[in-house]
Amino acid sequence: MKKLILTLIIIHCSLIIGKCQWHSIGPGGPFGIPMAFAAKNDSIVFTGTELGVCMSTDNGHSWVRTNLYTNLPTYITQCLLMSGNNIFAGTNTGIYYSSNNGLNWSQTYSGNHQFYSLASNSNTLFAGNTYAVFFSTNGGMNWNTSGLIGQSTYSILCNDQTILAGVMNNGIFRSTDNGQTWSQTSLGSITVTSLSKIGNYIFAGTYSTSNPNNGVFVSTNNGLNWSLTSLNNKSVASLTSRGTEVYAGMYSNGIYRSTDYGMSWSQILITNNTTIHAVIVNGSNILAGSPQWVNVSTNNGLSWVQNGLNNLNIKSVVANGSYVFAGASPGLFYSKNFAQNWIQSYSLLPVYSFVFSGNNIFAGTGNSGVLISTNNGDNWYQTNLTGELVYSLAVNGVNIFAANGTRNYVFRTSDNGLNWVQAGNQQLYPKALVSSNNYIFAAGLSSVYRSSDNGQNWSTVFSTTRSINSLGTNGNYIFAGSSSMLGAFYLSSNSGNNWSGSTLNHNVYSIAANGSNIYAGTDSGIYYSTNNGYNWIQKNEGIISANSGIINSLYINSNYIYAGTSTSSVYRRLLTSFTGINEIKNQIPVKYTLYQNYPNPFNPTTKIKFEIPSFYPPLGKGGNGGVSLKIFDILGKEITTLVNEELQPGTYEVTFNGSNIPSGIYFYQLQTTEFSQAKKMLLIK
Repeated sequence: MKKLILTLIIIHCSLIIGKCQWHSIGPGGPFGIPMAFAAKNDSIVFTGTELGVCMSTDNGHSWVRTNLYTNLPTYITQCLLMSGNNIFAGTNTGIYYSSNNGLNWSQTYSGNHQFYSLASNSNTLFAGNTYAVFFSTNGGMNWNTSGLIGQSTYSILCNDQTILAGVMNNGIFRSTDNGQTWSQTSLGSITVTSLSKIGNYIFAGTYSTSNPNNGVFVSTNNGLNWSLTSLNNKSVASLTSRGTEVYAGMYSNGIYRSTDYGMSWSQILITNNTTIHAVIVNGSNILAGSPQWVNVSTNNGLSWVQNGLNNLNIKSVVANGSYVFAGASPGLFYSKNFAQNWIQSYSLLPVYSFVFSGNNIFAGTGNSGVLISTNNGDNWYQTNLTGELVYSLAVNGVNIFAANGTRNYVFRTSDNGLNWVQAGNQQLYPKALVSSNNYIFAAGLSSVYRSSDNGQNWSTVFSTTRSINSLGTNGNYIFAGSSSMLGAFYLSSNSGNNWSGSTLNHNVYSIAANGSNIYAGTDSGIYYSTNNGYNWIQKNEGIISANSGIINSLYINSNYIYAGTSTSSVYRRLLTSFTGINEIKNQIPVKYTLYQNYPNPFNPTTKIKFEIPSFYPPLGKGGNGGVSLKIFDILGKEITTLVNEELQPGTYEVTFNGSNIPSGIYFYQLQTTEFSQAKKMLLIK
């Protein structure tokens, strides 16, 4: 039979474009290490990272890249400044500005010195880099060198017409003539990283690895003289202030706050060996930037949410209900609320794999074996498979299998990790595992192995000259992804007995299946097949393959597919945006309805409309609470699956194209756990 062509018209995608592409969800904050903050208002915040500038429109909870961003260190942005409606960014290649929230940027100063600081008074902008302090009197369009030359200037503060510059190793310099001449203050022979002020009080954060007289200094005479506050013998990376409060982001010591002008300090955020590169108070939120997080507090520092960084190397991602788990290199992150916020619950080693078994979730790690959580990721405990590298996990009934990369065997437990045994005597060098129809499949080196007795014996069912990276399954279909530009996706339609190649010519690192719809994660983004992997189209909308790196992991849960990337953390996309199901009405139906296709007879396309009511229970996929819409010929043979996923209540429409099937009578069937109905349609050519 000729291949069936499905043309699915994506009306809904054109109306709501955001639903029809990939969205970065974390572990979820800016794309890089946040080193500077600037706020436009109570909602819009910018952060500078080693890869460029990102923006948040919800006060730091989620982030998007601006157009001053690359996947290379072209725009290392360590300072930002809001001046009117313009945002200025100081980078390692010069100074840039944007007047439209980062959509477009213009370079106003070019050079090869890293800029560390930006500040302004009523009529002048100042910028400090590794060479000098620069100034602009025309809104940043042109820049000139001030009188302070030969100093790496980490911080600048304008207090009316007095300009203070904190420099490396030489303390603070002061100018009272708008930067033309400078004199050194009483604070010298130390690196000043940051400056902030409250009224007549000016605060300076210092850094030293050997001088115990470092910490936060204060001046009450416009920077002429300085004294050390009670926050001492600690190195300070960043300062900010609000009202009568001053906040100090520390090297390896979290955040301290003073409410009495530096007389006393209390620690409001504790971090373990993590530097707070930047801190800002914006509206009701406190934002703190560290190498792996933007920490956000909405209750004055009493509690914090970690909106992590989208530059993590995610090895594995899985989801269950509202819970999402991401295994990174290194670390284990999880979210309880559909990836709106993330928590790090394990940080020691890479986490390569997850598997659910009953109420438990297991994690395969680098050199720490298998971990188990019995409370949805809040706590993790070591199973008795310890000190091992575990690339992949699979479950078959009560048996859990682990691809042991240390000993190069498959291991098995039947008591939730209390005891592990070697599954068979064959050294498979396993990298990936899947289970299907009581078979266990293992990918090792350039072969796929199969066991029908829970790993006691293994037989080779497929071999190639290329390394097998990944496995997937859909009923009797088994899929294998390899490293090759000449054909890297292989499939078997009979549980591994026979194999064939496909047209996908990219290195395949992950595979997921949803009915006959197959998804492949490659080194060129994500590919999608509607016919069990025989033909492919690229589906990278919203995900830039050059920036996302390798797609290490794919996982389908509820209405979404999740993608773990090697450089940009986790992305998520609606499954309906692949299939092109159109939600055509906002009203929620009161009953199931399958409409007669229109037109009928048809040649070659027809539309099928159906309604899902409010009492539809989204418990699973395809016959277990999900919605399926399938096409059959007159003999009852399934031609294709148009829909096989969970849908929200609503009215939907799918366009079916029968160009490459013969004329005749066909049936389309809508089925859920509560409803099943079929209708006849006629194709006349």
